[in-house]
Amino acid sequence: MPTFTMCTFLLHKTMIKHVDKFRKHYLWRYYDIIAKTPAKTVWEMVCLPKSERGLGLVNPKTQNETLLLKYVHKFFNRADIP
Repeated sequence: MPTFTMCTFLLHKTMIKHVDKFRKHYLWRYYDIIAKTPAKTVWEMVCLPKSERGLGLVNPKTQNETLLLKYVHKFFNRADIP
């Protein structure tokens, strides 16, 4: 998912679900999207930072909100950044 889109628009929760679905399938099933075998680990553990024994994947919802807040902060502080 391009970062520019996440900086500009608030993504709908179904879009975020689809992104997570494809990331999960890529990590555990790679080429077999139709497979129904359960995952070997909990997704929340995968999203933990590496220092806490996770893979360090970023939650797209949190990332989207953070990037939007960055622009709100720049707008209200009248930052001279293009």
